Amino acid sequence: MARMDGERRRWQQAIHASAKARKWEDTLQLLAEMQQRDLQPDVKSYTAVVSVCAKNAKQAKALQLLAEMREQGIQPNVITYSAAISACGKSKDQWQAALKLLAEMREQGIQPDAITYNATISACGKSKDQWRAALQLLAEMWEQGIQPNVITYNAAISACGKSKDQWQAALKLLAEMREQLDLGLRLSPSARPLSTSK
Repeated sequence: MARMDGERRRWQQAIHASAKARKWEDTLQLLAEMQQRDLQPDVKSYTAVVSVCAKNAKQAKALQLLAEMREQGIQPNVITYSAAISACGKSKDQWQAALKLLAEMREQGIQPDAITYNATISACGKSKDQWRAALQLLAEMWEQGIQPNVITYNAAISACGKSKDQWQAALKLLAEMREQLDLGLRLSPSARPLSTSK
């Protein structure tokens, strides 16, 4: 058994090294070879493979791997979901898939973090008319007590910028971001930033 664990660990290390080098095809091959040897990959190994697929804009493969790991009884974590959502953000008009994954992870009891929201807002921003969804996600972050960051605001501003008539909303978001950065504020969830004020 110890020999099997050592072998599994070596395969996992190879997968992580290949993923870190952004070699998605090699990483997929390593995962397949590991499985052929009857060595069960863990959530970290799957997450590394989903992540490298996302970084290389291989959305279909990332989503296939997410489904595969669930079929094998391996529970994805917040990092896995964030990577899969990020893969959706690499393609135009995949915002619905990103929102579906966000809902799915909540159903699984997995709390999204700033990275998850950033990826989802970015996916909405790739579509011309999804600025409302992006702003709703930003408002949700505040409601959940998750501090938006520069990446969050940039993604939301970009989403507004894709619409012809939302330039004022983009300017409000820019002013809100600057205010927070200049003052170094860490607003509480009860605070009402400009993006959520009526």
